[in-house]
Amino acid sequence: MRLVLLLFVLFAWRPACAMEFETGGDLYTVCRQASDPDQRSNLAFGLCLGYIDGYISGYRFKREVPNSPPICDDIEQRSRRQVLKAVIDYLEDHPESQKELKSIAMYRALMEKLTCPGRQ
Repeated sequence: MRLVLLLFVLFAWRPACAMEFETGGDLYTVCRQASDPDQRSNLAFGLCLGYIDGYISGYRFKREVPNSPPICDDIEQRSRRQVLKAVIDYLEDHPESQKELKSIAMYRALMEKLTCPGRQ
């Protein structure tokens, strides 16, 4: 009986804390909230900055793969705040990217909003 009650509580609680995080729109919503100290939640802050850190870590790996699409070589030296601002600004300027996967929206934001060495 205890097990049934515990499972019921866990499944009933899950929808209340679940958050969609798949599209550029989801990325925009979460990162906007993370960037606003008055609205910031630990969940939004962790999702947004964790995604940015994961993206940058993935870039470190990607650099070693021949014929990978280009991205700014100095992304690792950028502050997380700079990357966060670039993503938010891009997604505000390009609402069509909010319908794409968050990884594609993030790539487009970095390519457009960050000035890469040797690129004008």
